[in-house]
Amino acid sequence: MRYFPVLAVVVMLTMVACGGSANEPPVADAGTPPTAFGGYPVQLDGTGSSDEDGDELTYAWRMLAKPEGSQAVLSGEATASPSFTPDVLGEFVVSLAVNDGESPSLPDYVTVLARPWFTDATEEAGVGGHAMTWEAVRNFAAPPGGMFEGIQNGGRGGVSWADYDNDGDWDLYSTHVHGNLLYRNNGDGTFTDVAEDAGVDVKGWNGWYMKGGSQWGDYDGDGDQDLYVLKRNMGSLLFRNNGDGTFTDVAEEAGVQTVKKASGSAWGDYDADGDLDLAVACKWGVDYLFRNNGDGTFINVAPELDVAQHLLKKSVAVELEGKGQPAQSGSSFQPFWFDYDNNNTLDLFFVPNVATSLWGLCKCWLICAVILSIRPILFGCLIRFFPISRLI
Repeated sequence: MRYFPVLAVVVMLTMVACGGSANEPPVADAGTPPTAFGGYPVQLDGTGSSDEDGDELTYAWRMLAKPEGSQAVLSGEATASPSFTPDVLGEFVVSLAVNDGESPSLPDYVTVLARPWFTDATEEAGVGGHAMTWEAVRNFAAPPGGMFEGIQNGGRGGVSWADYDNDGDWDLYSTHVHGNLLYRNNGDGTFTDVAEDAGVDVKGWNGWYMKGGSQWGDYDGDGDQDLYVLKRNMGSLLFRNNGDGTFTDVAEEAGVQTVKKASGSAWGDYDADGDLDLAVACKWGVDYLFRNNGDGTFINVAPELDVAQHLLKKSVAVELEGKGQPAQSGSSFQPFWFDYDNNNTLDLFFVPNVATSLWGLCKCWLICAVILSIRPILFGCLIRFFPISRLI
């Protein structure tokens, strides 16, 4: 009998020891759903899986469900981070189970939604612009109330982005045949039209806003974005940013208000003097290159730099001459600045007017330190600028 207590203690200790050594199953963690786009590889993350005992884990991923017609398969399903490529849009459901060598975990799941790169957010963002009917466009008269149900953004001229109020998000300016719009970014995925309050709601003939392009650029170097607006047949406007949410048209005093038949513009510091210069393409008439004088004014240096285009057919040029316009006249839509030859100076590319410059599509002038022959370059006119030291 005296051995009974000792035996009971031994049994109890044995039971405790056995219970303490019982293996706890591991925990699988399939991770958070990754951002996925159709046709691009996706990597899953199971590194968050754990084992209380610290045992090494093995991984077993499985594709449980995928959109109809998908042939996607997992690659590296026995690793912590497998991958697959969504071949169609939709939901892909994947499971993960891990094992510590003694017991498996319960499965964890992750659902991957493959989306297109772009989603039309026009309506929810509030940037649908003016709605019009073709009848209103054809009659060229302002409709009652200024709006029509029907064709969204009919008669739009162009859009340009900039953070004009320096609040850290991008705002949008839209030129339109029935009303230019300045959409201020609210920072929550929506926009508010403030064109009238900002002073950039440009009106044209017969109460209509003249559609044309626009370009943002800090031409006066004061730290905020200014706005250059083309009105096609009615010249152009240069809106200086006042820094308080409003703008002032200074085109006349700046010397850029004389542009007629303008179709496109681009800012660029071609002479590397620290301020932005302005190239303007004209559908009917010579093109312009306004050099920034650094004092808020510009001077057109296109003739002396031989930038003005000469791409019209002779018959069209004669017709223009009969209307009092230059016989050697440009016919281009949009200029672009870029350093195509990597010599640290900006070069200028003009896109020609296809309708009136059929033969000119295959011609351009490439101006170098040594005169080269006329050659075709990408259906446009490429003008190469050199530092002054190389011209002397």
